[in-house]
Amino acid sequence: MHAALTLRHPFRAPHDGPVPLRLQLEADPELHRALDGALDQALDVVLVRRDLPGVRFVTTFDPRALDVTIPPLPPGAPPQPTPGAVSPGVFREDRTFDLHDHGAAHLGSADYYVFAAFATAYTDPRPMRVEHPSVVLPGWSFQELPEARETSDTMVMPPATHAVMASYRLDDAGPRVVGAFRCQARAVVGSTPSPPFLTVVVIHRRPHGGVSAASFVAPPYLRDGDHVGTFSIPLAAVLPEDRPGPCRILVFCGDELSAPLDAVLP
Repeated sequence: MHAALTLRHPFRAPHDGPVPLRLQLEADPELHRALDGALDQALDVVLVRRDLPGVRFVTTFDPRALDVTIPPLPPGAPPQPTPGAVSPGVFREDRTFDLHDHGAAHLGSADYYVFAAFATAYTDPRPMRVEHPSVVLPGWSFQELPEARETSDTMVMPPATHAVMASYRLDDAGPRVVGAFRCQARAVVGSTPSPPFLTVVVIHRRPHGGVSAASFVAPPYLRDGDHVGTFSIPLAAVLPEDRPGPCRILVFCGDELSAPLDAVLP
């Protein structure tokens, strides 16, 4: 199956104005059939906070359509030409979403990484800032960082420069990500630095796509004005259910982003 997508978005946008997110999706006939021609059901547009913990999923469908059943394509019949078909072997569709779609609001400023995932394809995370003159959008939906089960011999030492390093491990305790970070201690409100936090994102690379994510607050430990620390996070704390198969794992820590980890979940 072939999938591809592109994402265009503003680098800065006002909290009360349009925040357009423009995508182009591409699918071959096999993927088009697997999705019954409804490409949106394999699409996720994700915003990961850079200034505070939290993940936001952009609404890519009308909530009023949740009870609408997508009729399957007739078995064995080839996909019929549609306005999105650019050639016999490629279906291409354009989509535009906004943070204010379907009555949603953005009541404050926030710094994000934004990316999209469609079936087996995904875009690289890129920075975006939503601006407000006086209010910072609070962080949300985070949990305490799980206690590390690694010994001092197996934990990664914090990097000497701003970075987050991560690796994927699978043992009798299940899959997890292990690593270390050094990030700038940011003062979001007043002069008090916000606590260090990590966000783990799992992009499921399969025909129906899917993205799982969770944010974790780490114990504050300052070194030379930076937050530093180590982590060992079971993916069971990120995944809402067992989702075996190929995936790409990203670990965010403030403005820092790990190298992507490709893995196959059991």
